[in-house]
Amino acid sequence: MRKRKPNKYQKLINKFIKEPSEIWKNKGFIKREMALGKKLYALVDSEKFWQESFLPYKVNSLAHFLTQDGIDWVNAEALRIKLKLPKPVVYSLEEDKIGQDVKINKTKKTLMDFLKDAS
Repeated sequence: MRKRKPNKYQKLINKFIKEPSEIWKNKGFIKREMALGKKLYALVDSEKFWQESFLPYKVNSLAHFLTQDGIDWVNAEALRIKLKLPKPVVYSLEEDKIGQDVKINKTKKTLMDFLKDAS
């Protein structure tokens, strides 16, 4: 018997929840999290967004994304994903030195040296 590929809601659960195995053990939790996943896809209907998004911590439930903090994170993450930065400029550095070294006269470093020169 072949194992089915997880659908987009199951991928959300596996990606963002601390203990997804605990969710899969309880049918009530599965129904709740799947319903929350559907609400999240209604909020942002882009599978690319949910795949590329990065949350530095795991949550206990997908309901976190429906709180004010979660909605703020979704909005900020959408802006981050839309942001297209130019590629950084790479400069090639020479191995050889250019020009001559400059000799720098050492100055007096201590207070006693300064006071000896003043008298």
